[in-house]
Amino acid sequence: MIISRTPLRVSLLGGSCDYNSYFSQYEALIIGFSIKKYIYTTLRRTPPFFNYRTSVHYSKAEYVDDNILIQNPPIRGTLQYKNMKDGVELVHLADIFGKSGLGSSSAFIVGILNSLNQLLYNKPDTKVNLAKDTINIEQNVLKEKSGIQDSIWASFGGINSIEIDTQGNFKVKPLPITQEFIQQFNQSLVLFYTGGMRQSHKIAVSQDTKNAEPFKHQIKQIAEAGLKAFYREDIDEIGKLLNQSWEQKRQTSPLISTTQVDDLYNHVKYHGCVGFKLLGAGGGGFCLCLTNDKNRLIKNVNLTNTDFDFDFEGSKIILS
Repeated sequence: MIISRTPLRVSLLGGSCDYNSYFSQYEALIIGFSIKKYIYTTLRRTPPFFNYRTSVHYSKAEYVDDNILIQNPPIRGTLQYKNMKDGVELVHLADIFGKSGLGSSSAFIVGILNSLNQLLYNKPDTKVNLAKDTINIEQNVLKEKSGIQDSIWASFGGINSIEIDTQGNFKVKPLPITQEFIQQFNQSLVLFYTGGMRQSHKIAVSQDTKNAEPFKHQIKQIAEAGLKAFYREDIDEIGKLLNQSWEQKRQTSPLISTTQVDDLYNHVKYHGCVGFKLLGAGGGGFCLCLTNDKNRLIKNVNLTNTDFDFDFEGSKIILS
């Protein structure tokens, strides 16, 4: 049996610029990090004694005699991409449920791919290939309208900048920050769950338009300023830039924010939040707050929050 562990992510700056329609013309810069909240994939070949060929278990359970009959698109598409026709047993587990803004959809595929590579070739693939294959599956097999950063975070892990050129090639660069700043940064961050499981693909399509381009130009420029702020290890400036980036992103589509999210934004700022953004495509799910007084913020915001640390390993085979 093979078990892979794949991290979820928090995108800080540059989000919405990782769509092909944008970076193919203007390039992109993304800043963010992976967290120690994971998706686990267990995988093995189906033993010959069982009365089914393939079984997959996620929020549902499926038993099929041909992998092409699997109803779950990411599982079916990934097995198809690897030309896996043998029977398998696959089980999906997660620390945090999907559709919540933490990149779980891409992490799910990365985890399946990593496990499949170990099963088929007795070794994991490189992080670069893992990310590229996941992007290929999402865009060309599943025909999803989405950015490419989530596949990269899930594969690489870390606190990084991601540079994307007009051909879709990417460079992942760890931010040059000290261990002291990493600890300070972590202690300044709070993840709140705002509620709701949003349909990220519908929201993604709504912001992938020509009308959104001026706002994305601003988002890219803010990310460039954010990179300099990280070089200086200036938390307050990073917070200001988070707010500016959120103000730009919410204008890319009317589906990005809601009245409840806007009210939450004003509420957390009143209670000491210096930087805010709704994570993922928008509409709901988790939000990130950067604050100089974590206890005050948590005390005055009546939402569930979750502690986290940074993941620096990316998708990993933890049992083989």
